[in-house]
Amino acid sequence: MASSIRTGGASVEGATTWASGREESHRRRRHLIIRTAAKLFADKGYENASIDEVADILKVSKPTIYYYLKNKEALLVEIVLLAIEQLDEMLDPAPDSTGWQRAEDFARAYVRSLLDDLGRCMMRNANSWRGSEAAKRIRKAQRGLQQKLTDAIDLGVRDGSIRTESPTVLAMTIFGALHTVPVWYRKEGGLALDEIVDMTMRIILDGVRGTPKIAATAARPNSARAAAARKPRDKGAK
Repeated sequence: MASSIRTGGASVEGATTWASGREESHRRRRHLIIRTAAKLFADKGYENASIDEVADILKVSKPTIYYYLKNKEALLVEIVLLAIEQLDEMLDPAPDSTGWQRAEDFARAYVRSLLDDLGRCMMRNANSWRGSEAAKRIRKAQRGLQQKLTDAIDLGVRDGSIRTESPTVLAMTIFGALHTVPVWYRKEGGLALDEIVDMTMRIILDGVRGTPKIAATAARPNSARAAAARKPRDKGAK
């Protein structure tokens, strides 16, 4: 029985059959193969899964898979690149948002992407794709994502919403912490994903939260008046 494939940030659920009818486009079928393989590779591991299994799930022949993707390694590379592309499309910060808000939004989107089949496959099989011919392409795409988070932190330092001596070190720390979530997260656990995301953000980011400069500037006149009011009393005490 066919079950659904969710696109745009979700995962393949159960077995998926090859859609019938000539109206199916080349791009749609290729995407279906990538999504199906992503779940299989994420669940079993790249080394333990085969193209035959992907074909069996889709109820097509093995040569059909090779018509759309030349080999198993190419399939894994496309999964990783799609995972990165999908996350990049999710990031659309508001023009007036602070660096803190952008970093927080990035982290939320990143956690969710890691829990998608594409993200799970990318993380579980990192050693496999790092040795591929396309590793340079993947690393370049990853650096683009890392730069977006670093830029958000840089903005936070400038607008006062984030305190850190090194935006790069903070960015790498955030990535390192977020990468552990798929290792221990379970859908059947006691915490909903939104709760886990909120807790993760507090743990990682609350320690570097600053006071936005707009708010700080507005507070200065009151501080100055308070200091002026204390001055006469100090002199009288002497």
